Amino acid sequence: MGTLVDRTTRYVKLLHLPNGRTAEHVRDALVLTFTGLPADLARSLTWDQGSEMGRHDEFTRATSIAVYFCEPASPWQRGSNENTY
Repeated sequence: MGTLVDRTTRYVKLLHLPNGRTAEHVRDALVLTFTGLPADLARSLTWDQGSEMGRHDEFTRATSIAVYFCEPASPWQRGSNENTY
């Protein structure tokens, strides 16, 4: 399972990953999830350094949503996501 959290509204969306969390699975789940979101909630995505975002360029081409990466060992750069439960 993956989590997406909008930092200003605290809107939470869960990524269902029943077949695994490879880069292909995550890319497909993100494309599907972002397709149904209002444009105001789909401007950018900040991710950690995990290999599951290895296909971030394909996600950006499919959705026109920029992907940013946190610095290694810096979870506070994604504080809204890290502290959501």
